[in-house]
Amino acid sequence: PVAPAALKTVSIVGNLDGSILNPSVDLALGAAGAKVDAKGKISLLAISPTADLKVRVRHGDLGRLMAVLSPGYRPSGKLGGLDLSAAAKGGADTLALTGLSGKIGTTTLAGAVRVNLAAAKPAVTADINLGDLKVSNFLPAQRAAFLPGAPAAPYGRPGIIPASWPAPAPIRSPFAAILAAIDARWSSAPIDLSALGLVNAGIKAKARSVSYEAYRVDNLDLVVNVKEGVLKTERLTGSLFGGALKVDAEVKSGLAPVILTNLSVKGLDVGRAARAVTGKEAASGGLDFVANLSTGGKSVAALVSTLAGAGSIALTRVNVKGDTKGMALGSLLGVVDGLNKLGGALGGRQGNGLADLTGTFKIDKGVIRSD
Repeated sequence: PVAPAALKTVSIVGNLDGSILNPSVDLALGAAGAKVDAKGKISLLAISPTADLKVRVRHGDLGRLMAVLSPGYRPSGKLGGLDLSAAAKGGADTLALTGLSGKIGTTTLAGAVRVNLAAAKPAVTADINLGDLKVSNFLPAQRAAFLPGAPAAPYGRPGIIPASWPAPAPIRSPFAAILAAIDARWSSAPIDLSALGLVNAGIKAKARSVSYEAYRVDNLDLVVNVKEGVLKTERLTGSLFGGALKVDAEVKSGLAPVILTNLSVKGLDVGRAARAVTGKEAASGGLDFVANLSTGGKSVAALVSTLAGAGSIALTRVNVKGDTKGMALGSLLGVVDGLNKLGGALGGRQGNGLADLTGTFKIDKGVIRSD
């Protein structure tokens, strides 16, 4: 719940004109630094009141507003402001937001949202078009503090320890160190997907781009349905570093959620991926990747430990030009570079730098093995 003090000064200014049962309204509301303008008609003639309004919501700092609505939230990056407008029509059982337009942070948004509370289970439909969405900016900031000169910690980054935890004692056992690293990377906190069972939904969304850290999907096209606690993608496509991305996914909520995923990328530009991740022209070539995955569990750690599946990978005309450390394909590209140099040495000449490599793999209990 939102603490009343967090709302600061609450104000309502406006005019009502016409019949008391069917007035025209022009209202300006303010709370928690947000401003809401509403103009249109309200009808009190029916048993269930209805409204037909033009609405605009504004706030200069979206991160601060979200912290009010969800105390303790602090975004990882600067979000910017909020400015949304829509035609709002409905009553106690239904609401339609049409002509939705504006910005959430720096991301442009347009579309429509409809809510039906009269159904056996609340139903939501949405058709949204987004501009460039940086997902990492919206994720909660990690509560970590930098301690200059602090000794290397088993959590992976020297000099970084969680701010709310005491500094750990040195770990002498290699096995204990491995366990500490796993615990730090994969959370054992329970995953709660019960919200999937509260509503039925049909969502269509397109975005010019969706990015997370160095990874960016262009021209994202998503169609997803939620029904009786099961989320299923009808379509999820886009362009990942120039390659055609396609994902089919199904998420089943419950005490131990189940996730099924079919993923494929065709024609990914290894050079673009290398530049994005390493900032250098570390490699070039093409990549095709296919994976069919399944997992289930009550936490991220459980999902990782039960991950299973199989897939294939094909690299074409690959040329490794520099250090590929930090790339998901870094180890594999290192093998390609080594094989190319070995072939050149055995042949008594320098290799041309181009190589093709194909392979398959299997995953069992979170461990991947090449065939």
